[in-house]
Amino acid sequence: MNKTENRKDEHVQVAIEKDVSSDHNYWDDIKLVHNALPEIDKKNIDLSTKLFNKKLGAPIIIASMTGGYSKAKKINENLAIAAEKYQLGMGVGSQRAALEKNELKETYSVIKNYDIPLRFANIGASQLVIWGVEKTLENAQKMIDMINADVFIVCLNFLQEVVMPEGESNAKGVYNAIKQLAEDLDTPVVVKESGAGISYDVAKKLSKTKISGIDVGGLGGTSFSAIEHYRAQMINDKLH
Repeated sequence: MNKTENRKDEHVQVAIEKDVSSDHNYWDDIKLVHNALPEIDKKNIDLSTKLFNKKLGAPIIIASMTGGYSKAKKINENLAIAAEKYQLGMGVGSQRAALEKNELKETYSVIKNYDIPLRFANIGASQLVIWGVEKTLENAQKMIDMINADVFIVCLNFLQEVVMPEGESNAKGVYNAIKQLAEDLDTPVVVKESGAGISYDVAKKLSKTKISGIDVGGLGGTSFSAIEHYRAQMINDKLH
């Protein structure tokens, strides 16, 4: 494995072995009131919905997680099997590794073998600035074609990048890069985050662009900055 593949492998191992959940999951604040007299037949309940003009079996998306190292192929394949069975949407992890190393494409493209109604391509936001406008558009299309994606995700993972020993933490120019990409790319663009959430002010600013949506599921569940904290400990990087 190269450094990128090792990092992605370590992400999964840390998530398995350490407590990397957010301190507070905001869905725990929601309390459902029991209805003792529902007046409904369970077999008539239809959970299907439409998102980006695609019909889903339920309003559930298997969020972008992994890819880019050998073991990720099996992980994404298992998730794809579930997505096909229940007709759910599914994303893959950052696809930069496959752009840099052709043999890693199948760790993402394996999901094309399954009938998934809605697929999400994915890249970290810092790459848009590094690549520039033309290269971003070219690479975005490659990532979309790699998995036959219906939507392209840009991940605002700067807290993770700051904690990551080898992270790319330059966020200057990212807003304009996202704005330009949403205008130029034929595929809908969605912005997400990786465990610390998107504030009202950031969402309001993004709403002024032509992006098609914001994934607000970023605060709660797995925290990628927590994962990077444990990775830094593994390599004795005391600055992180």
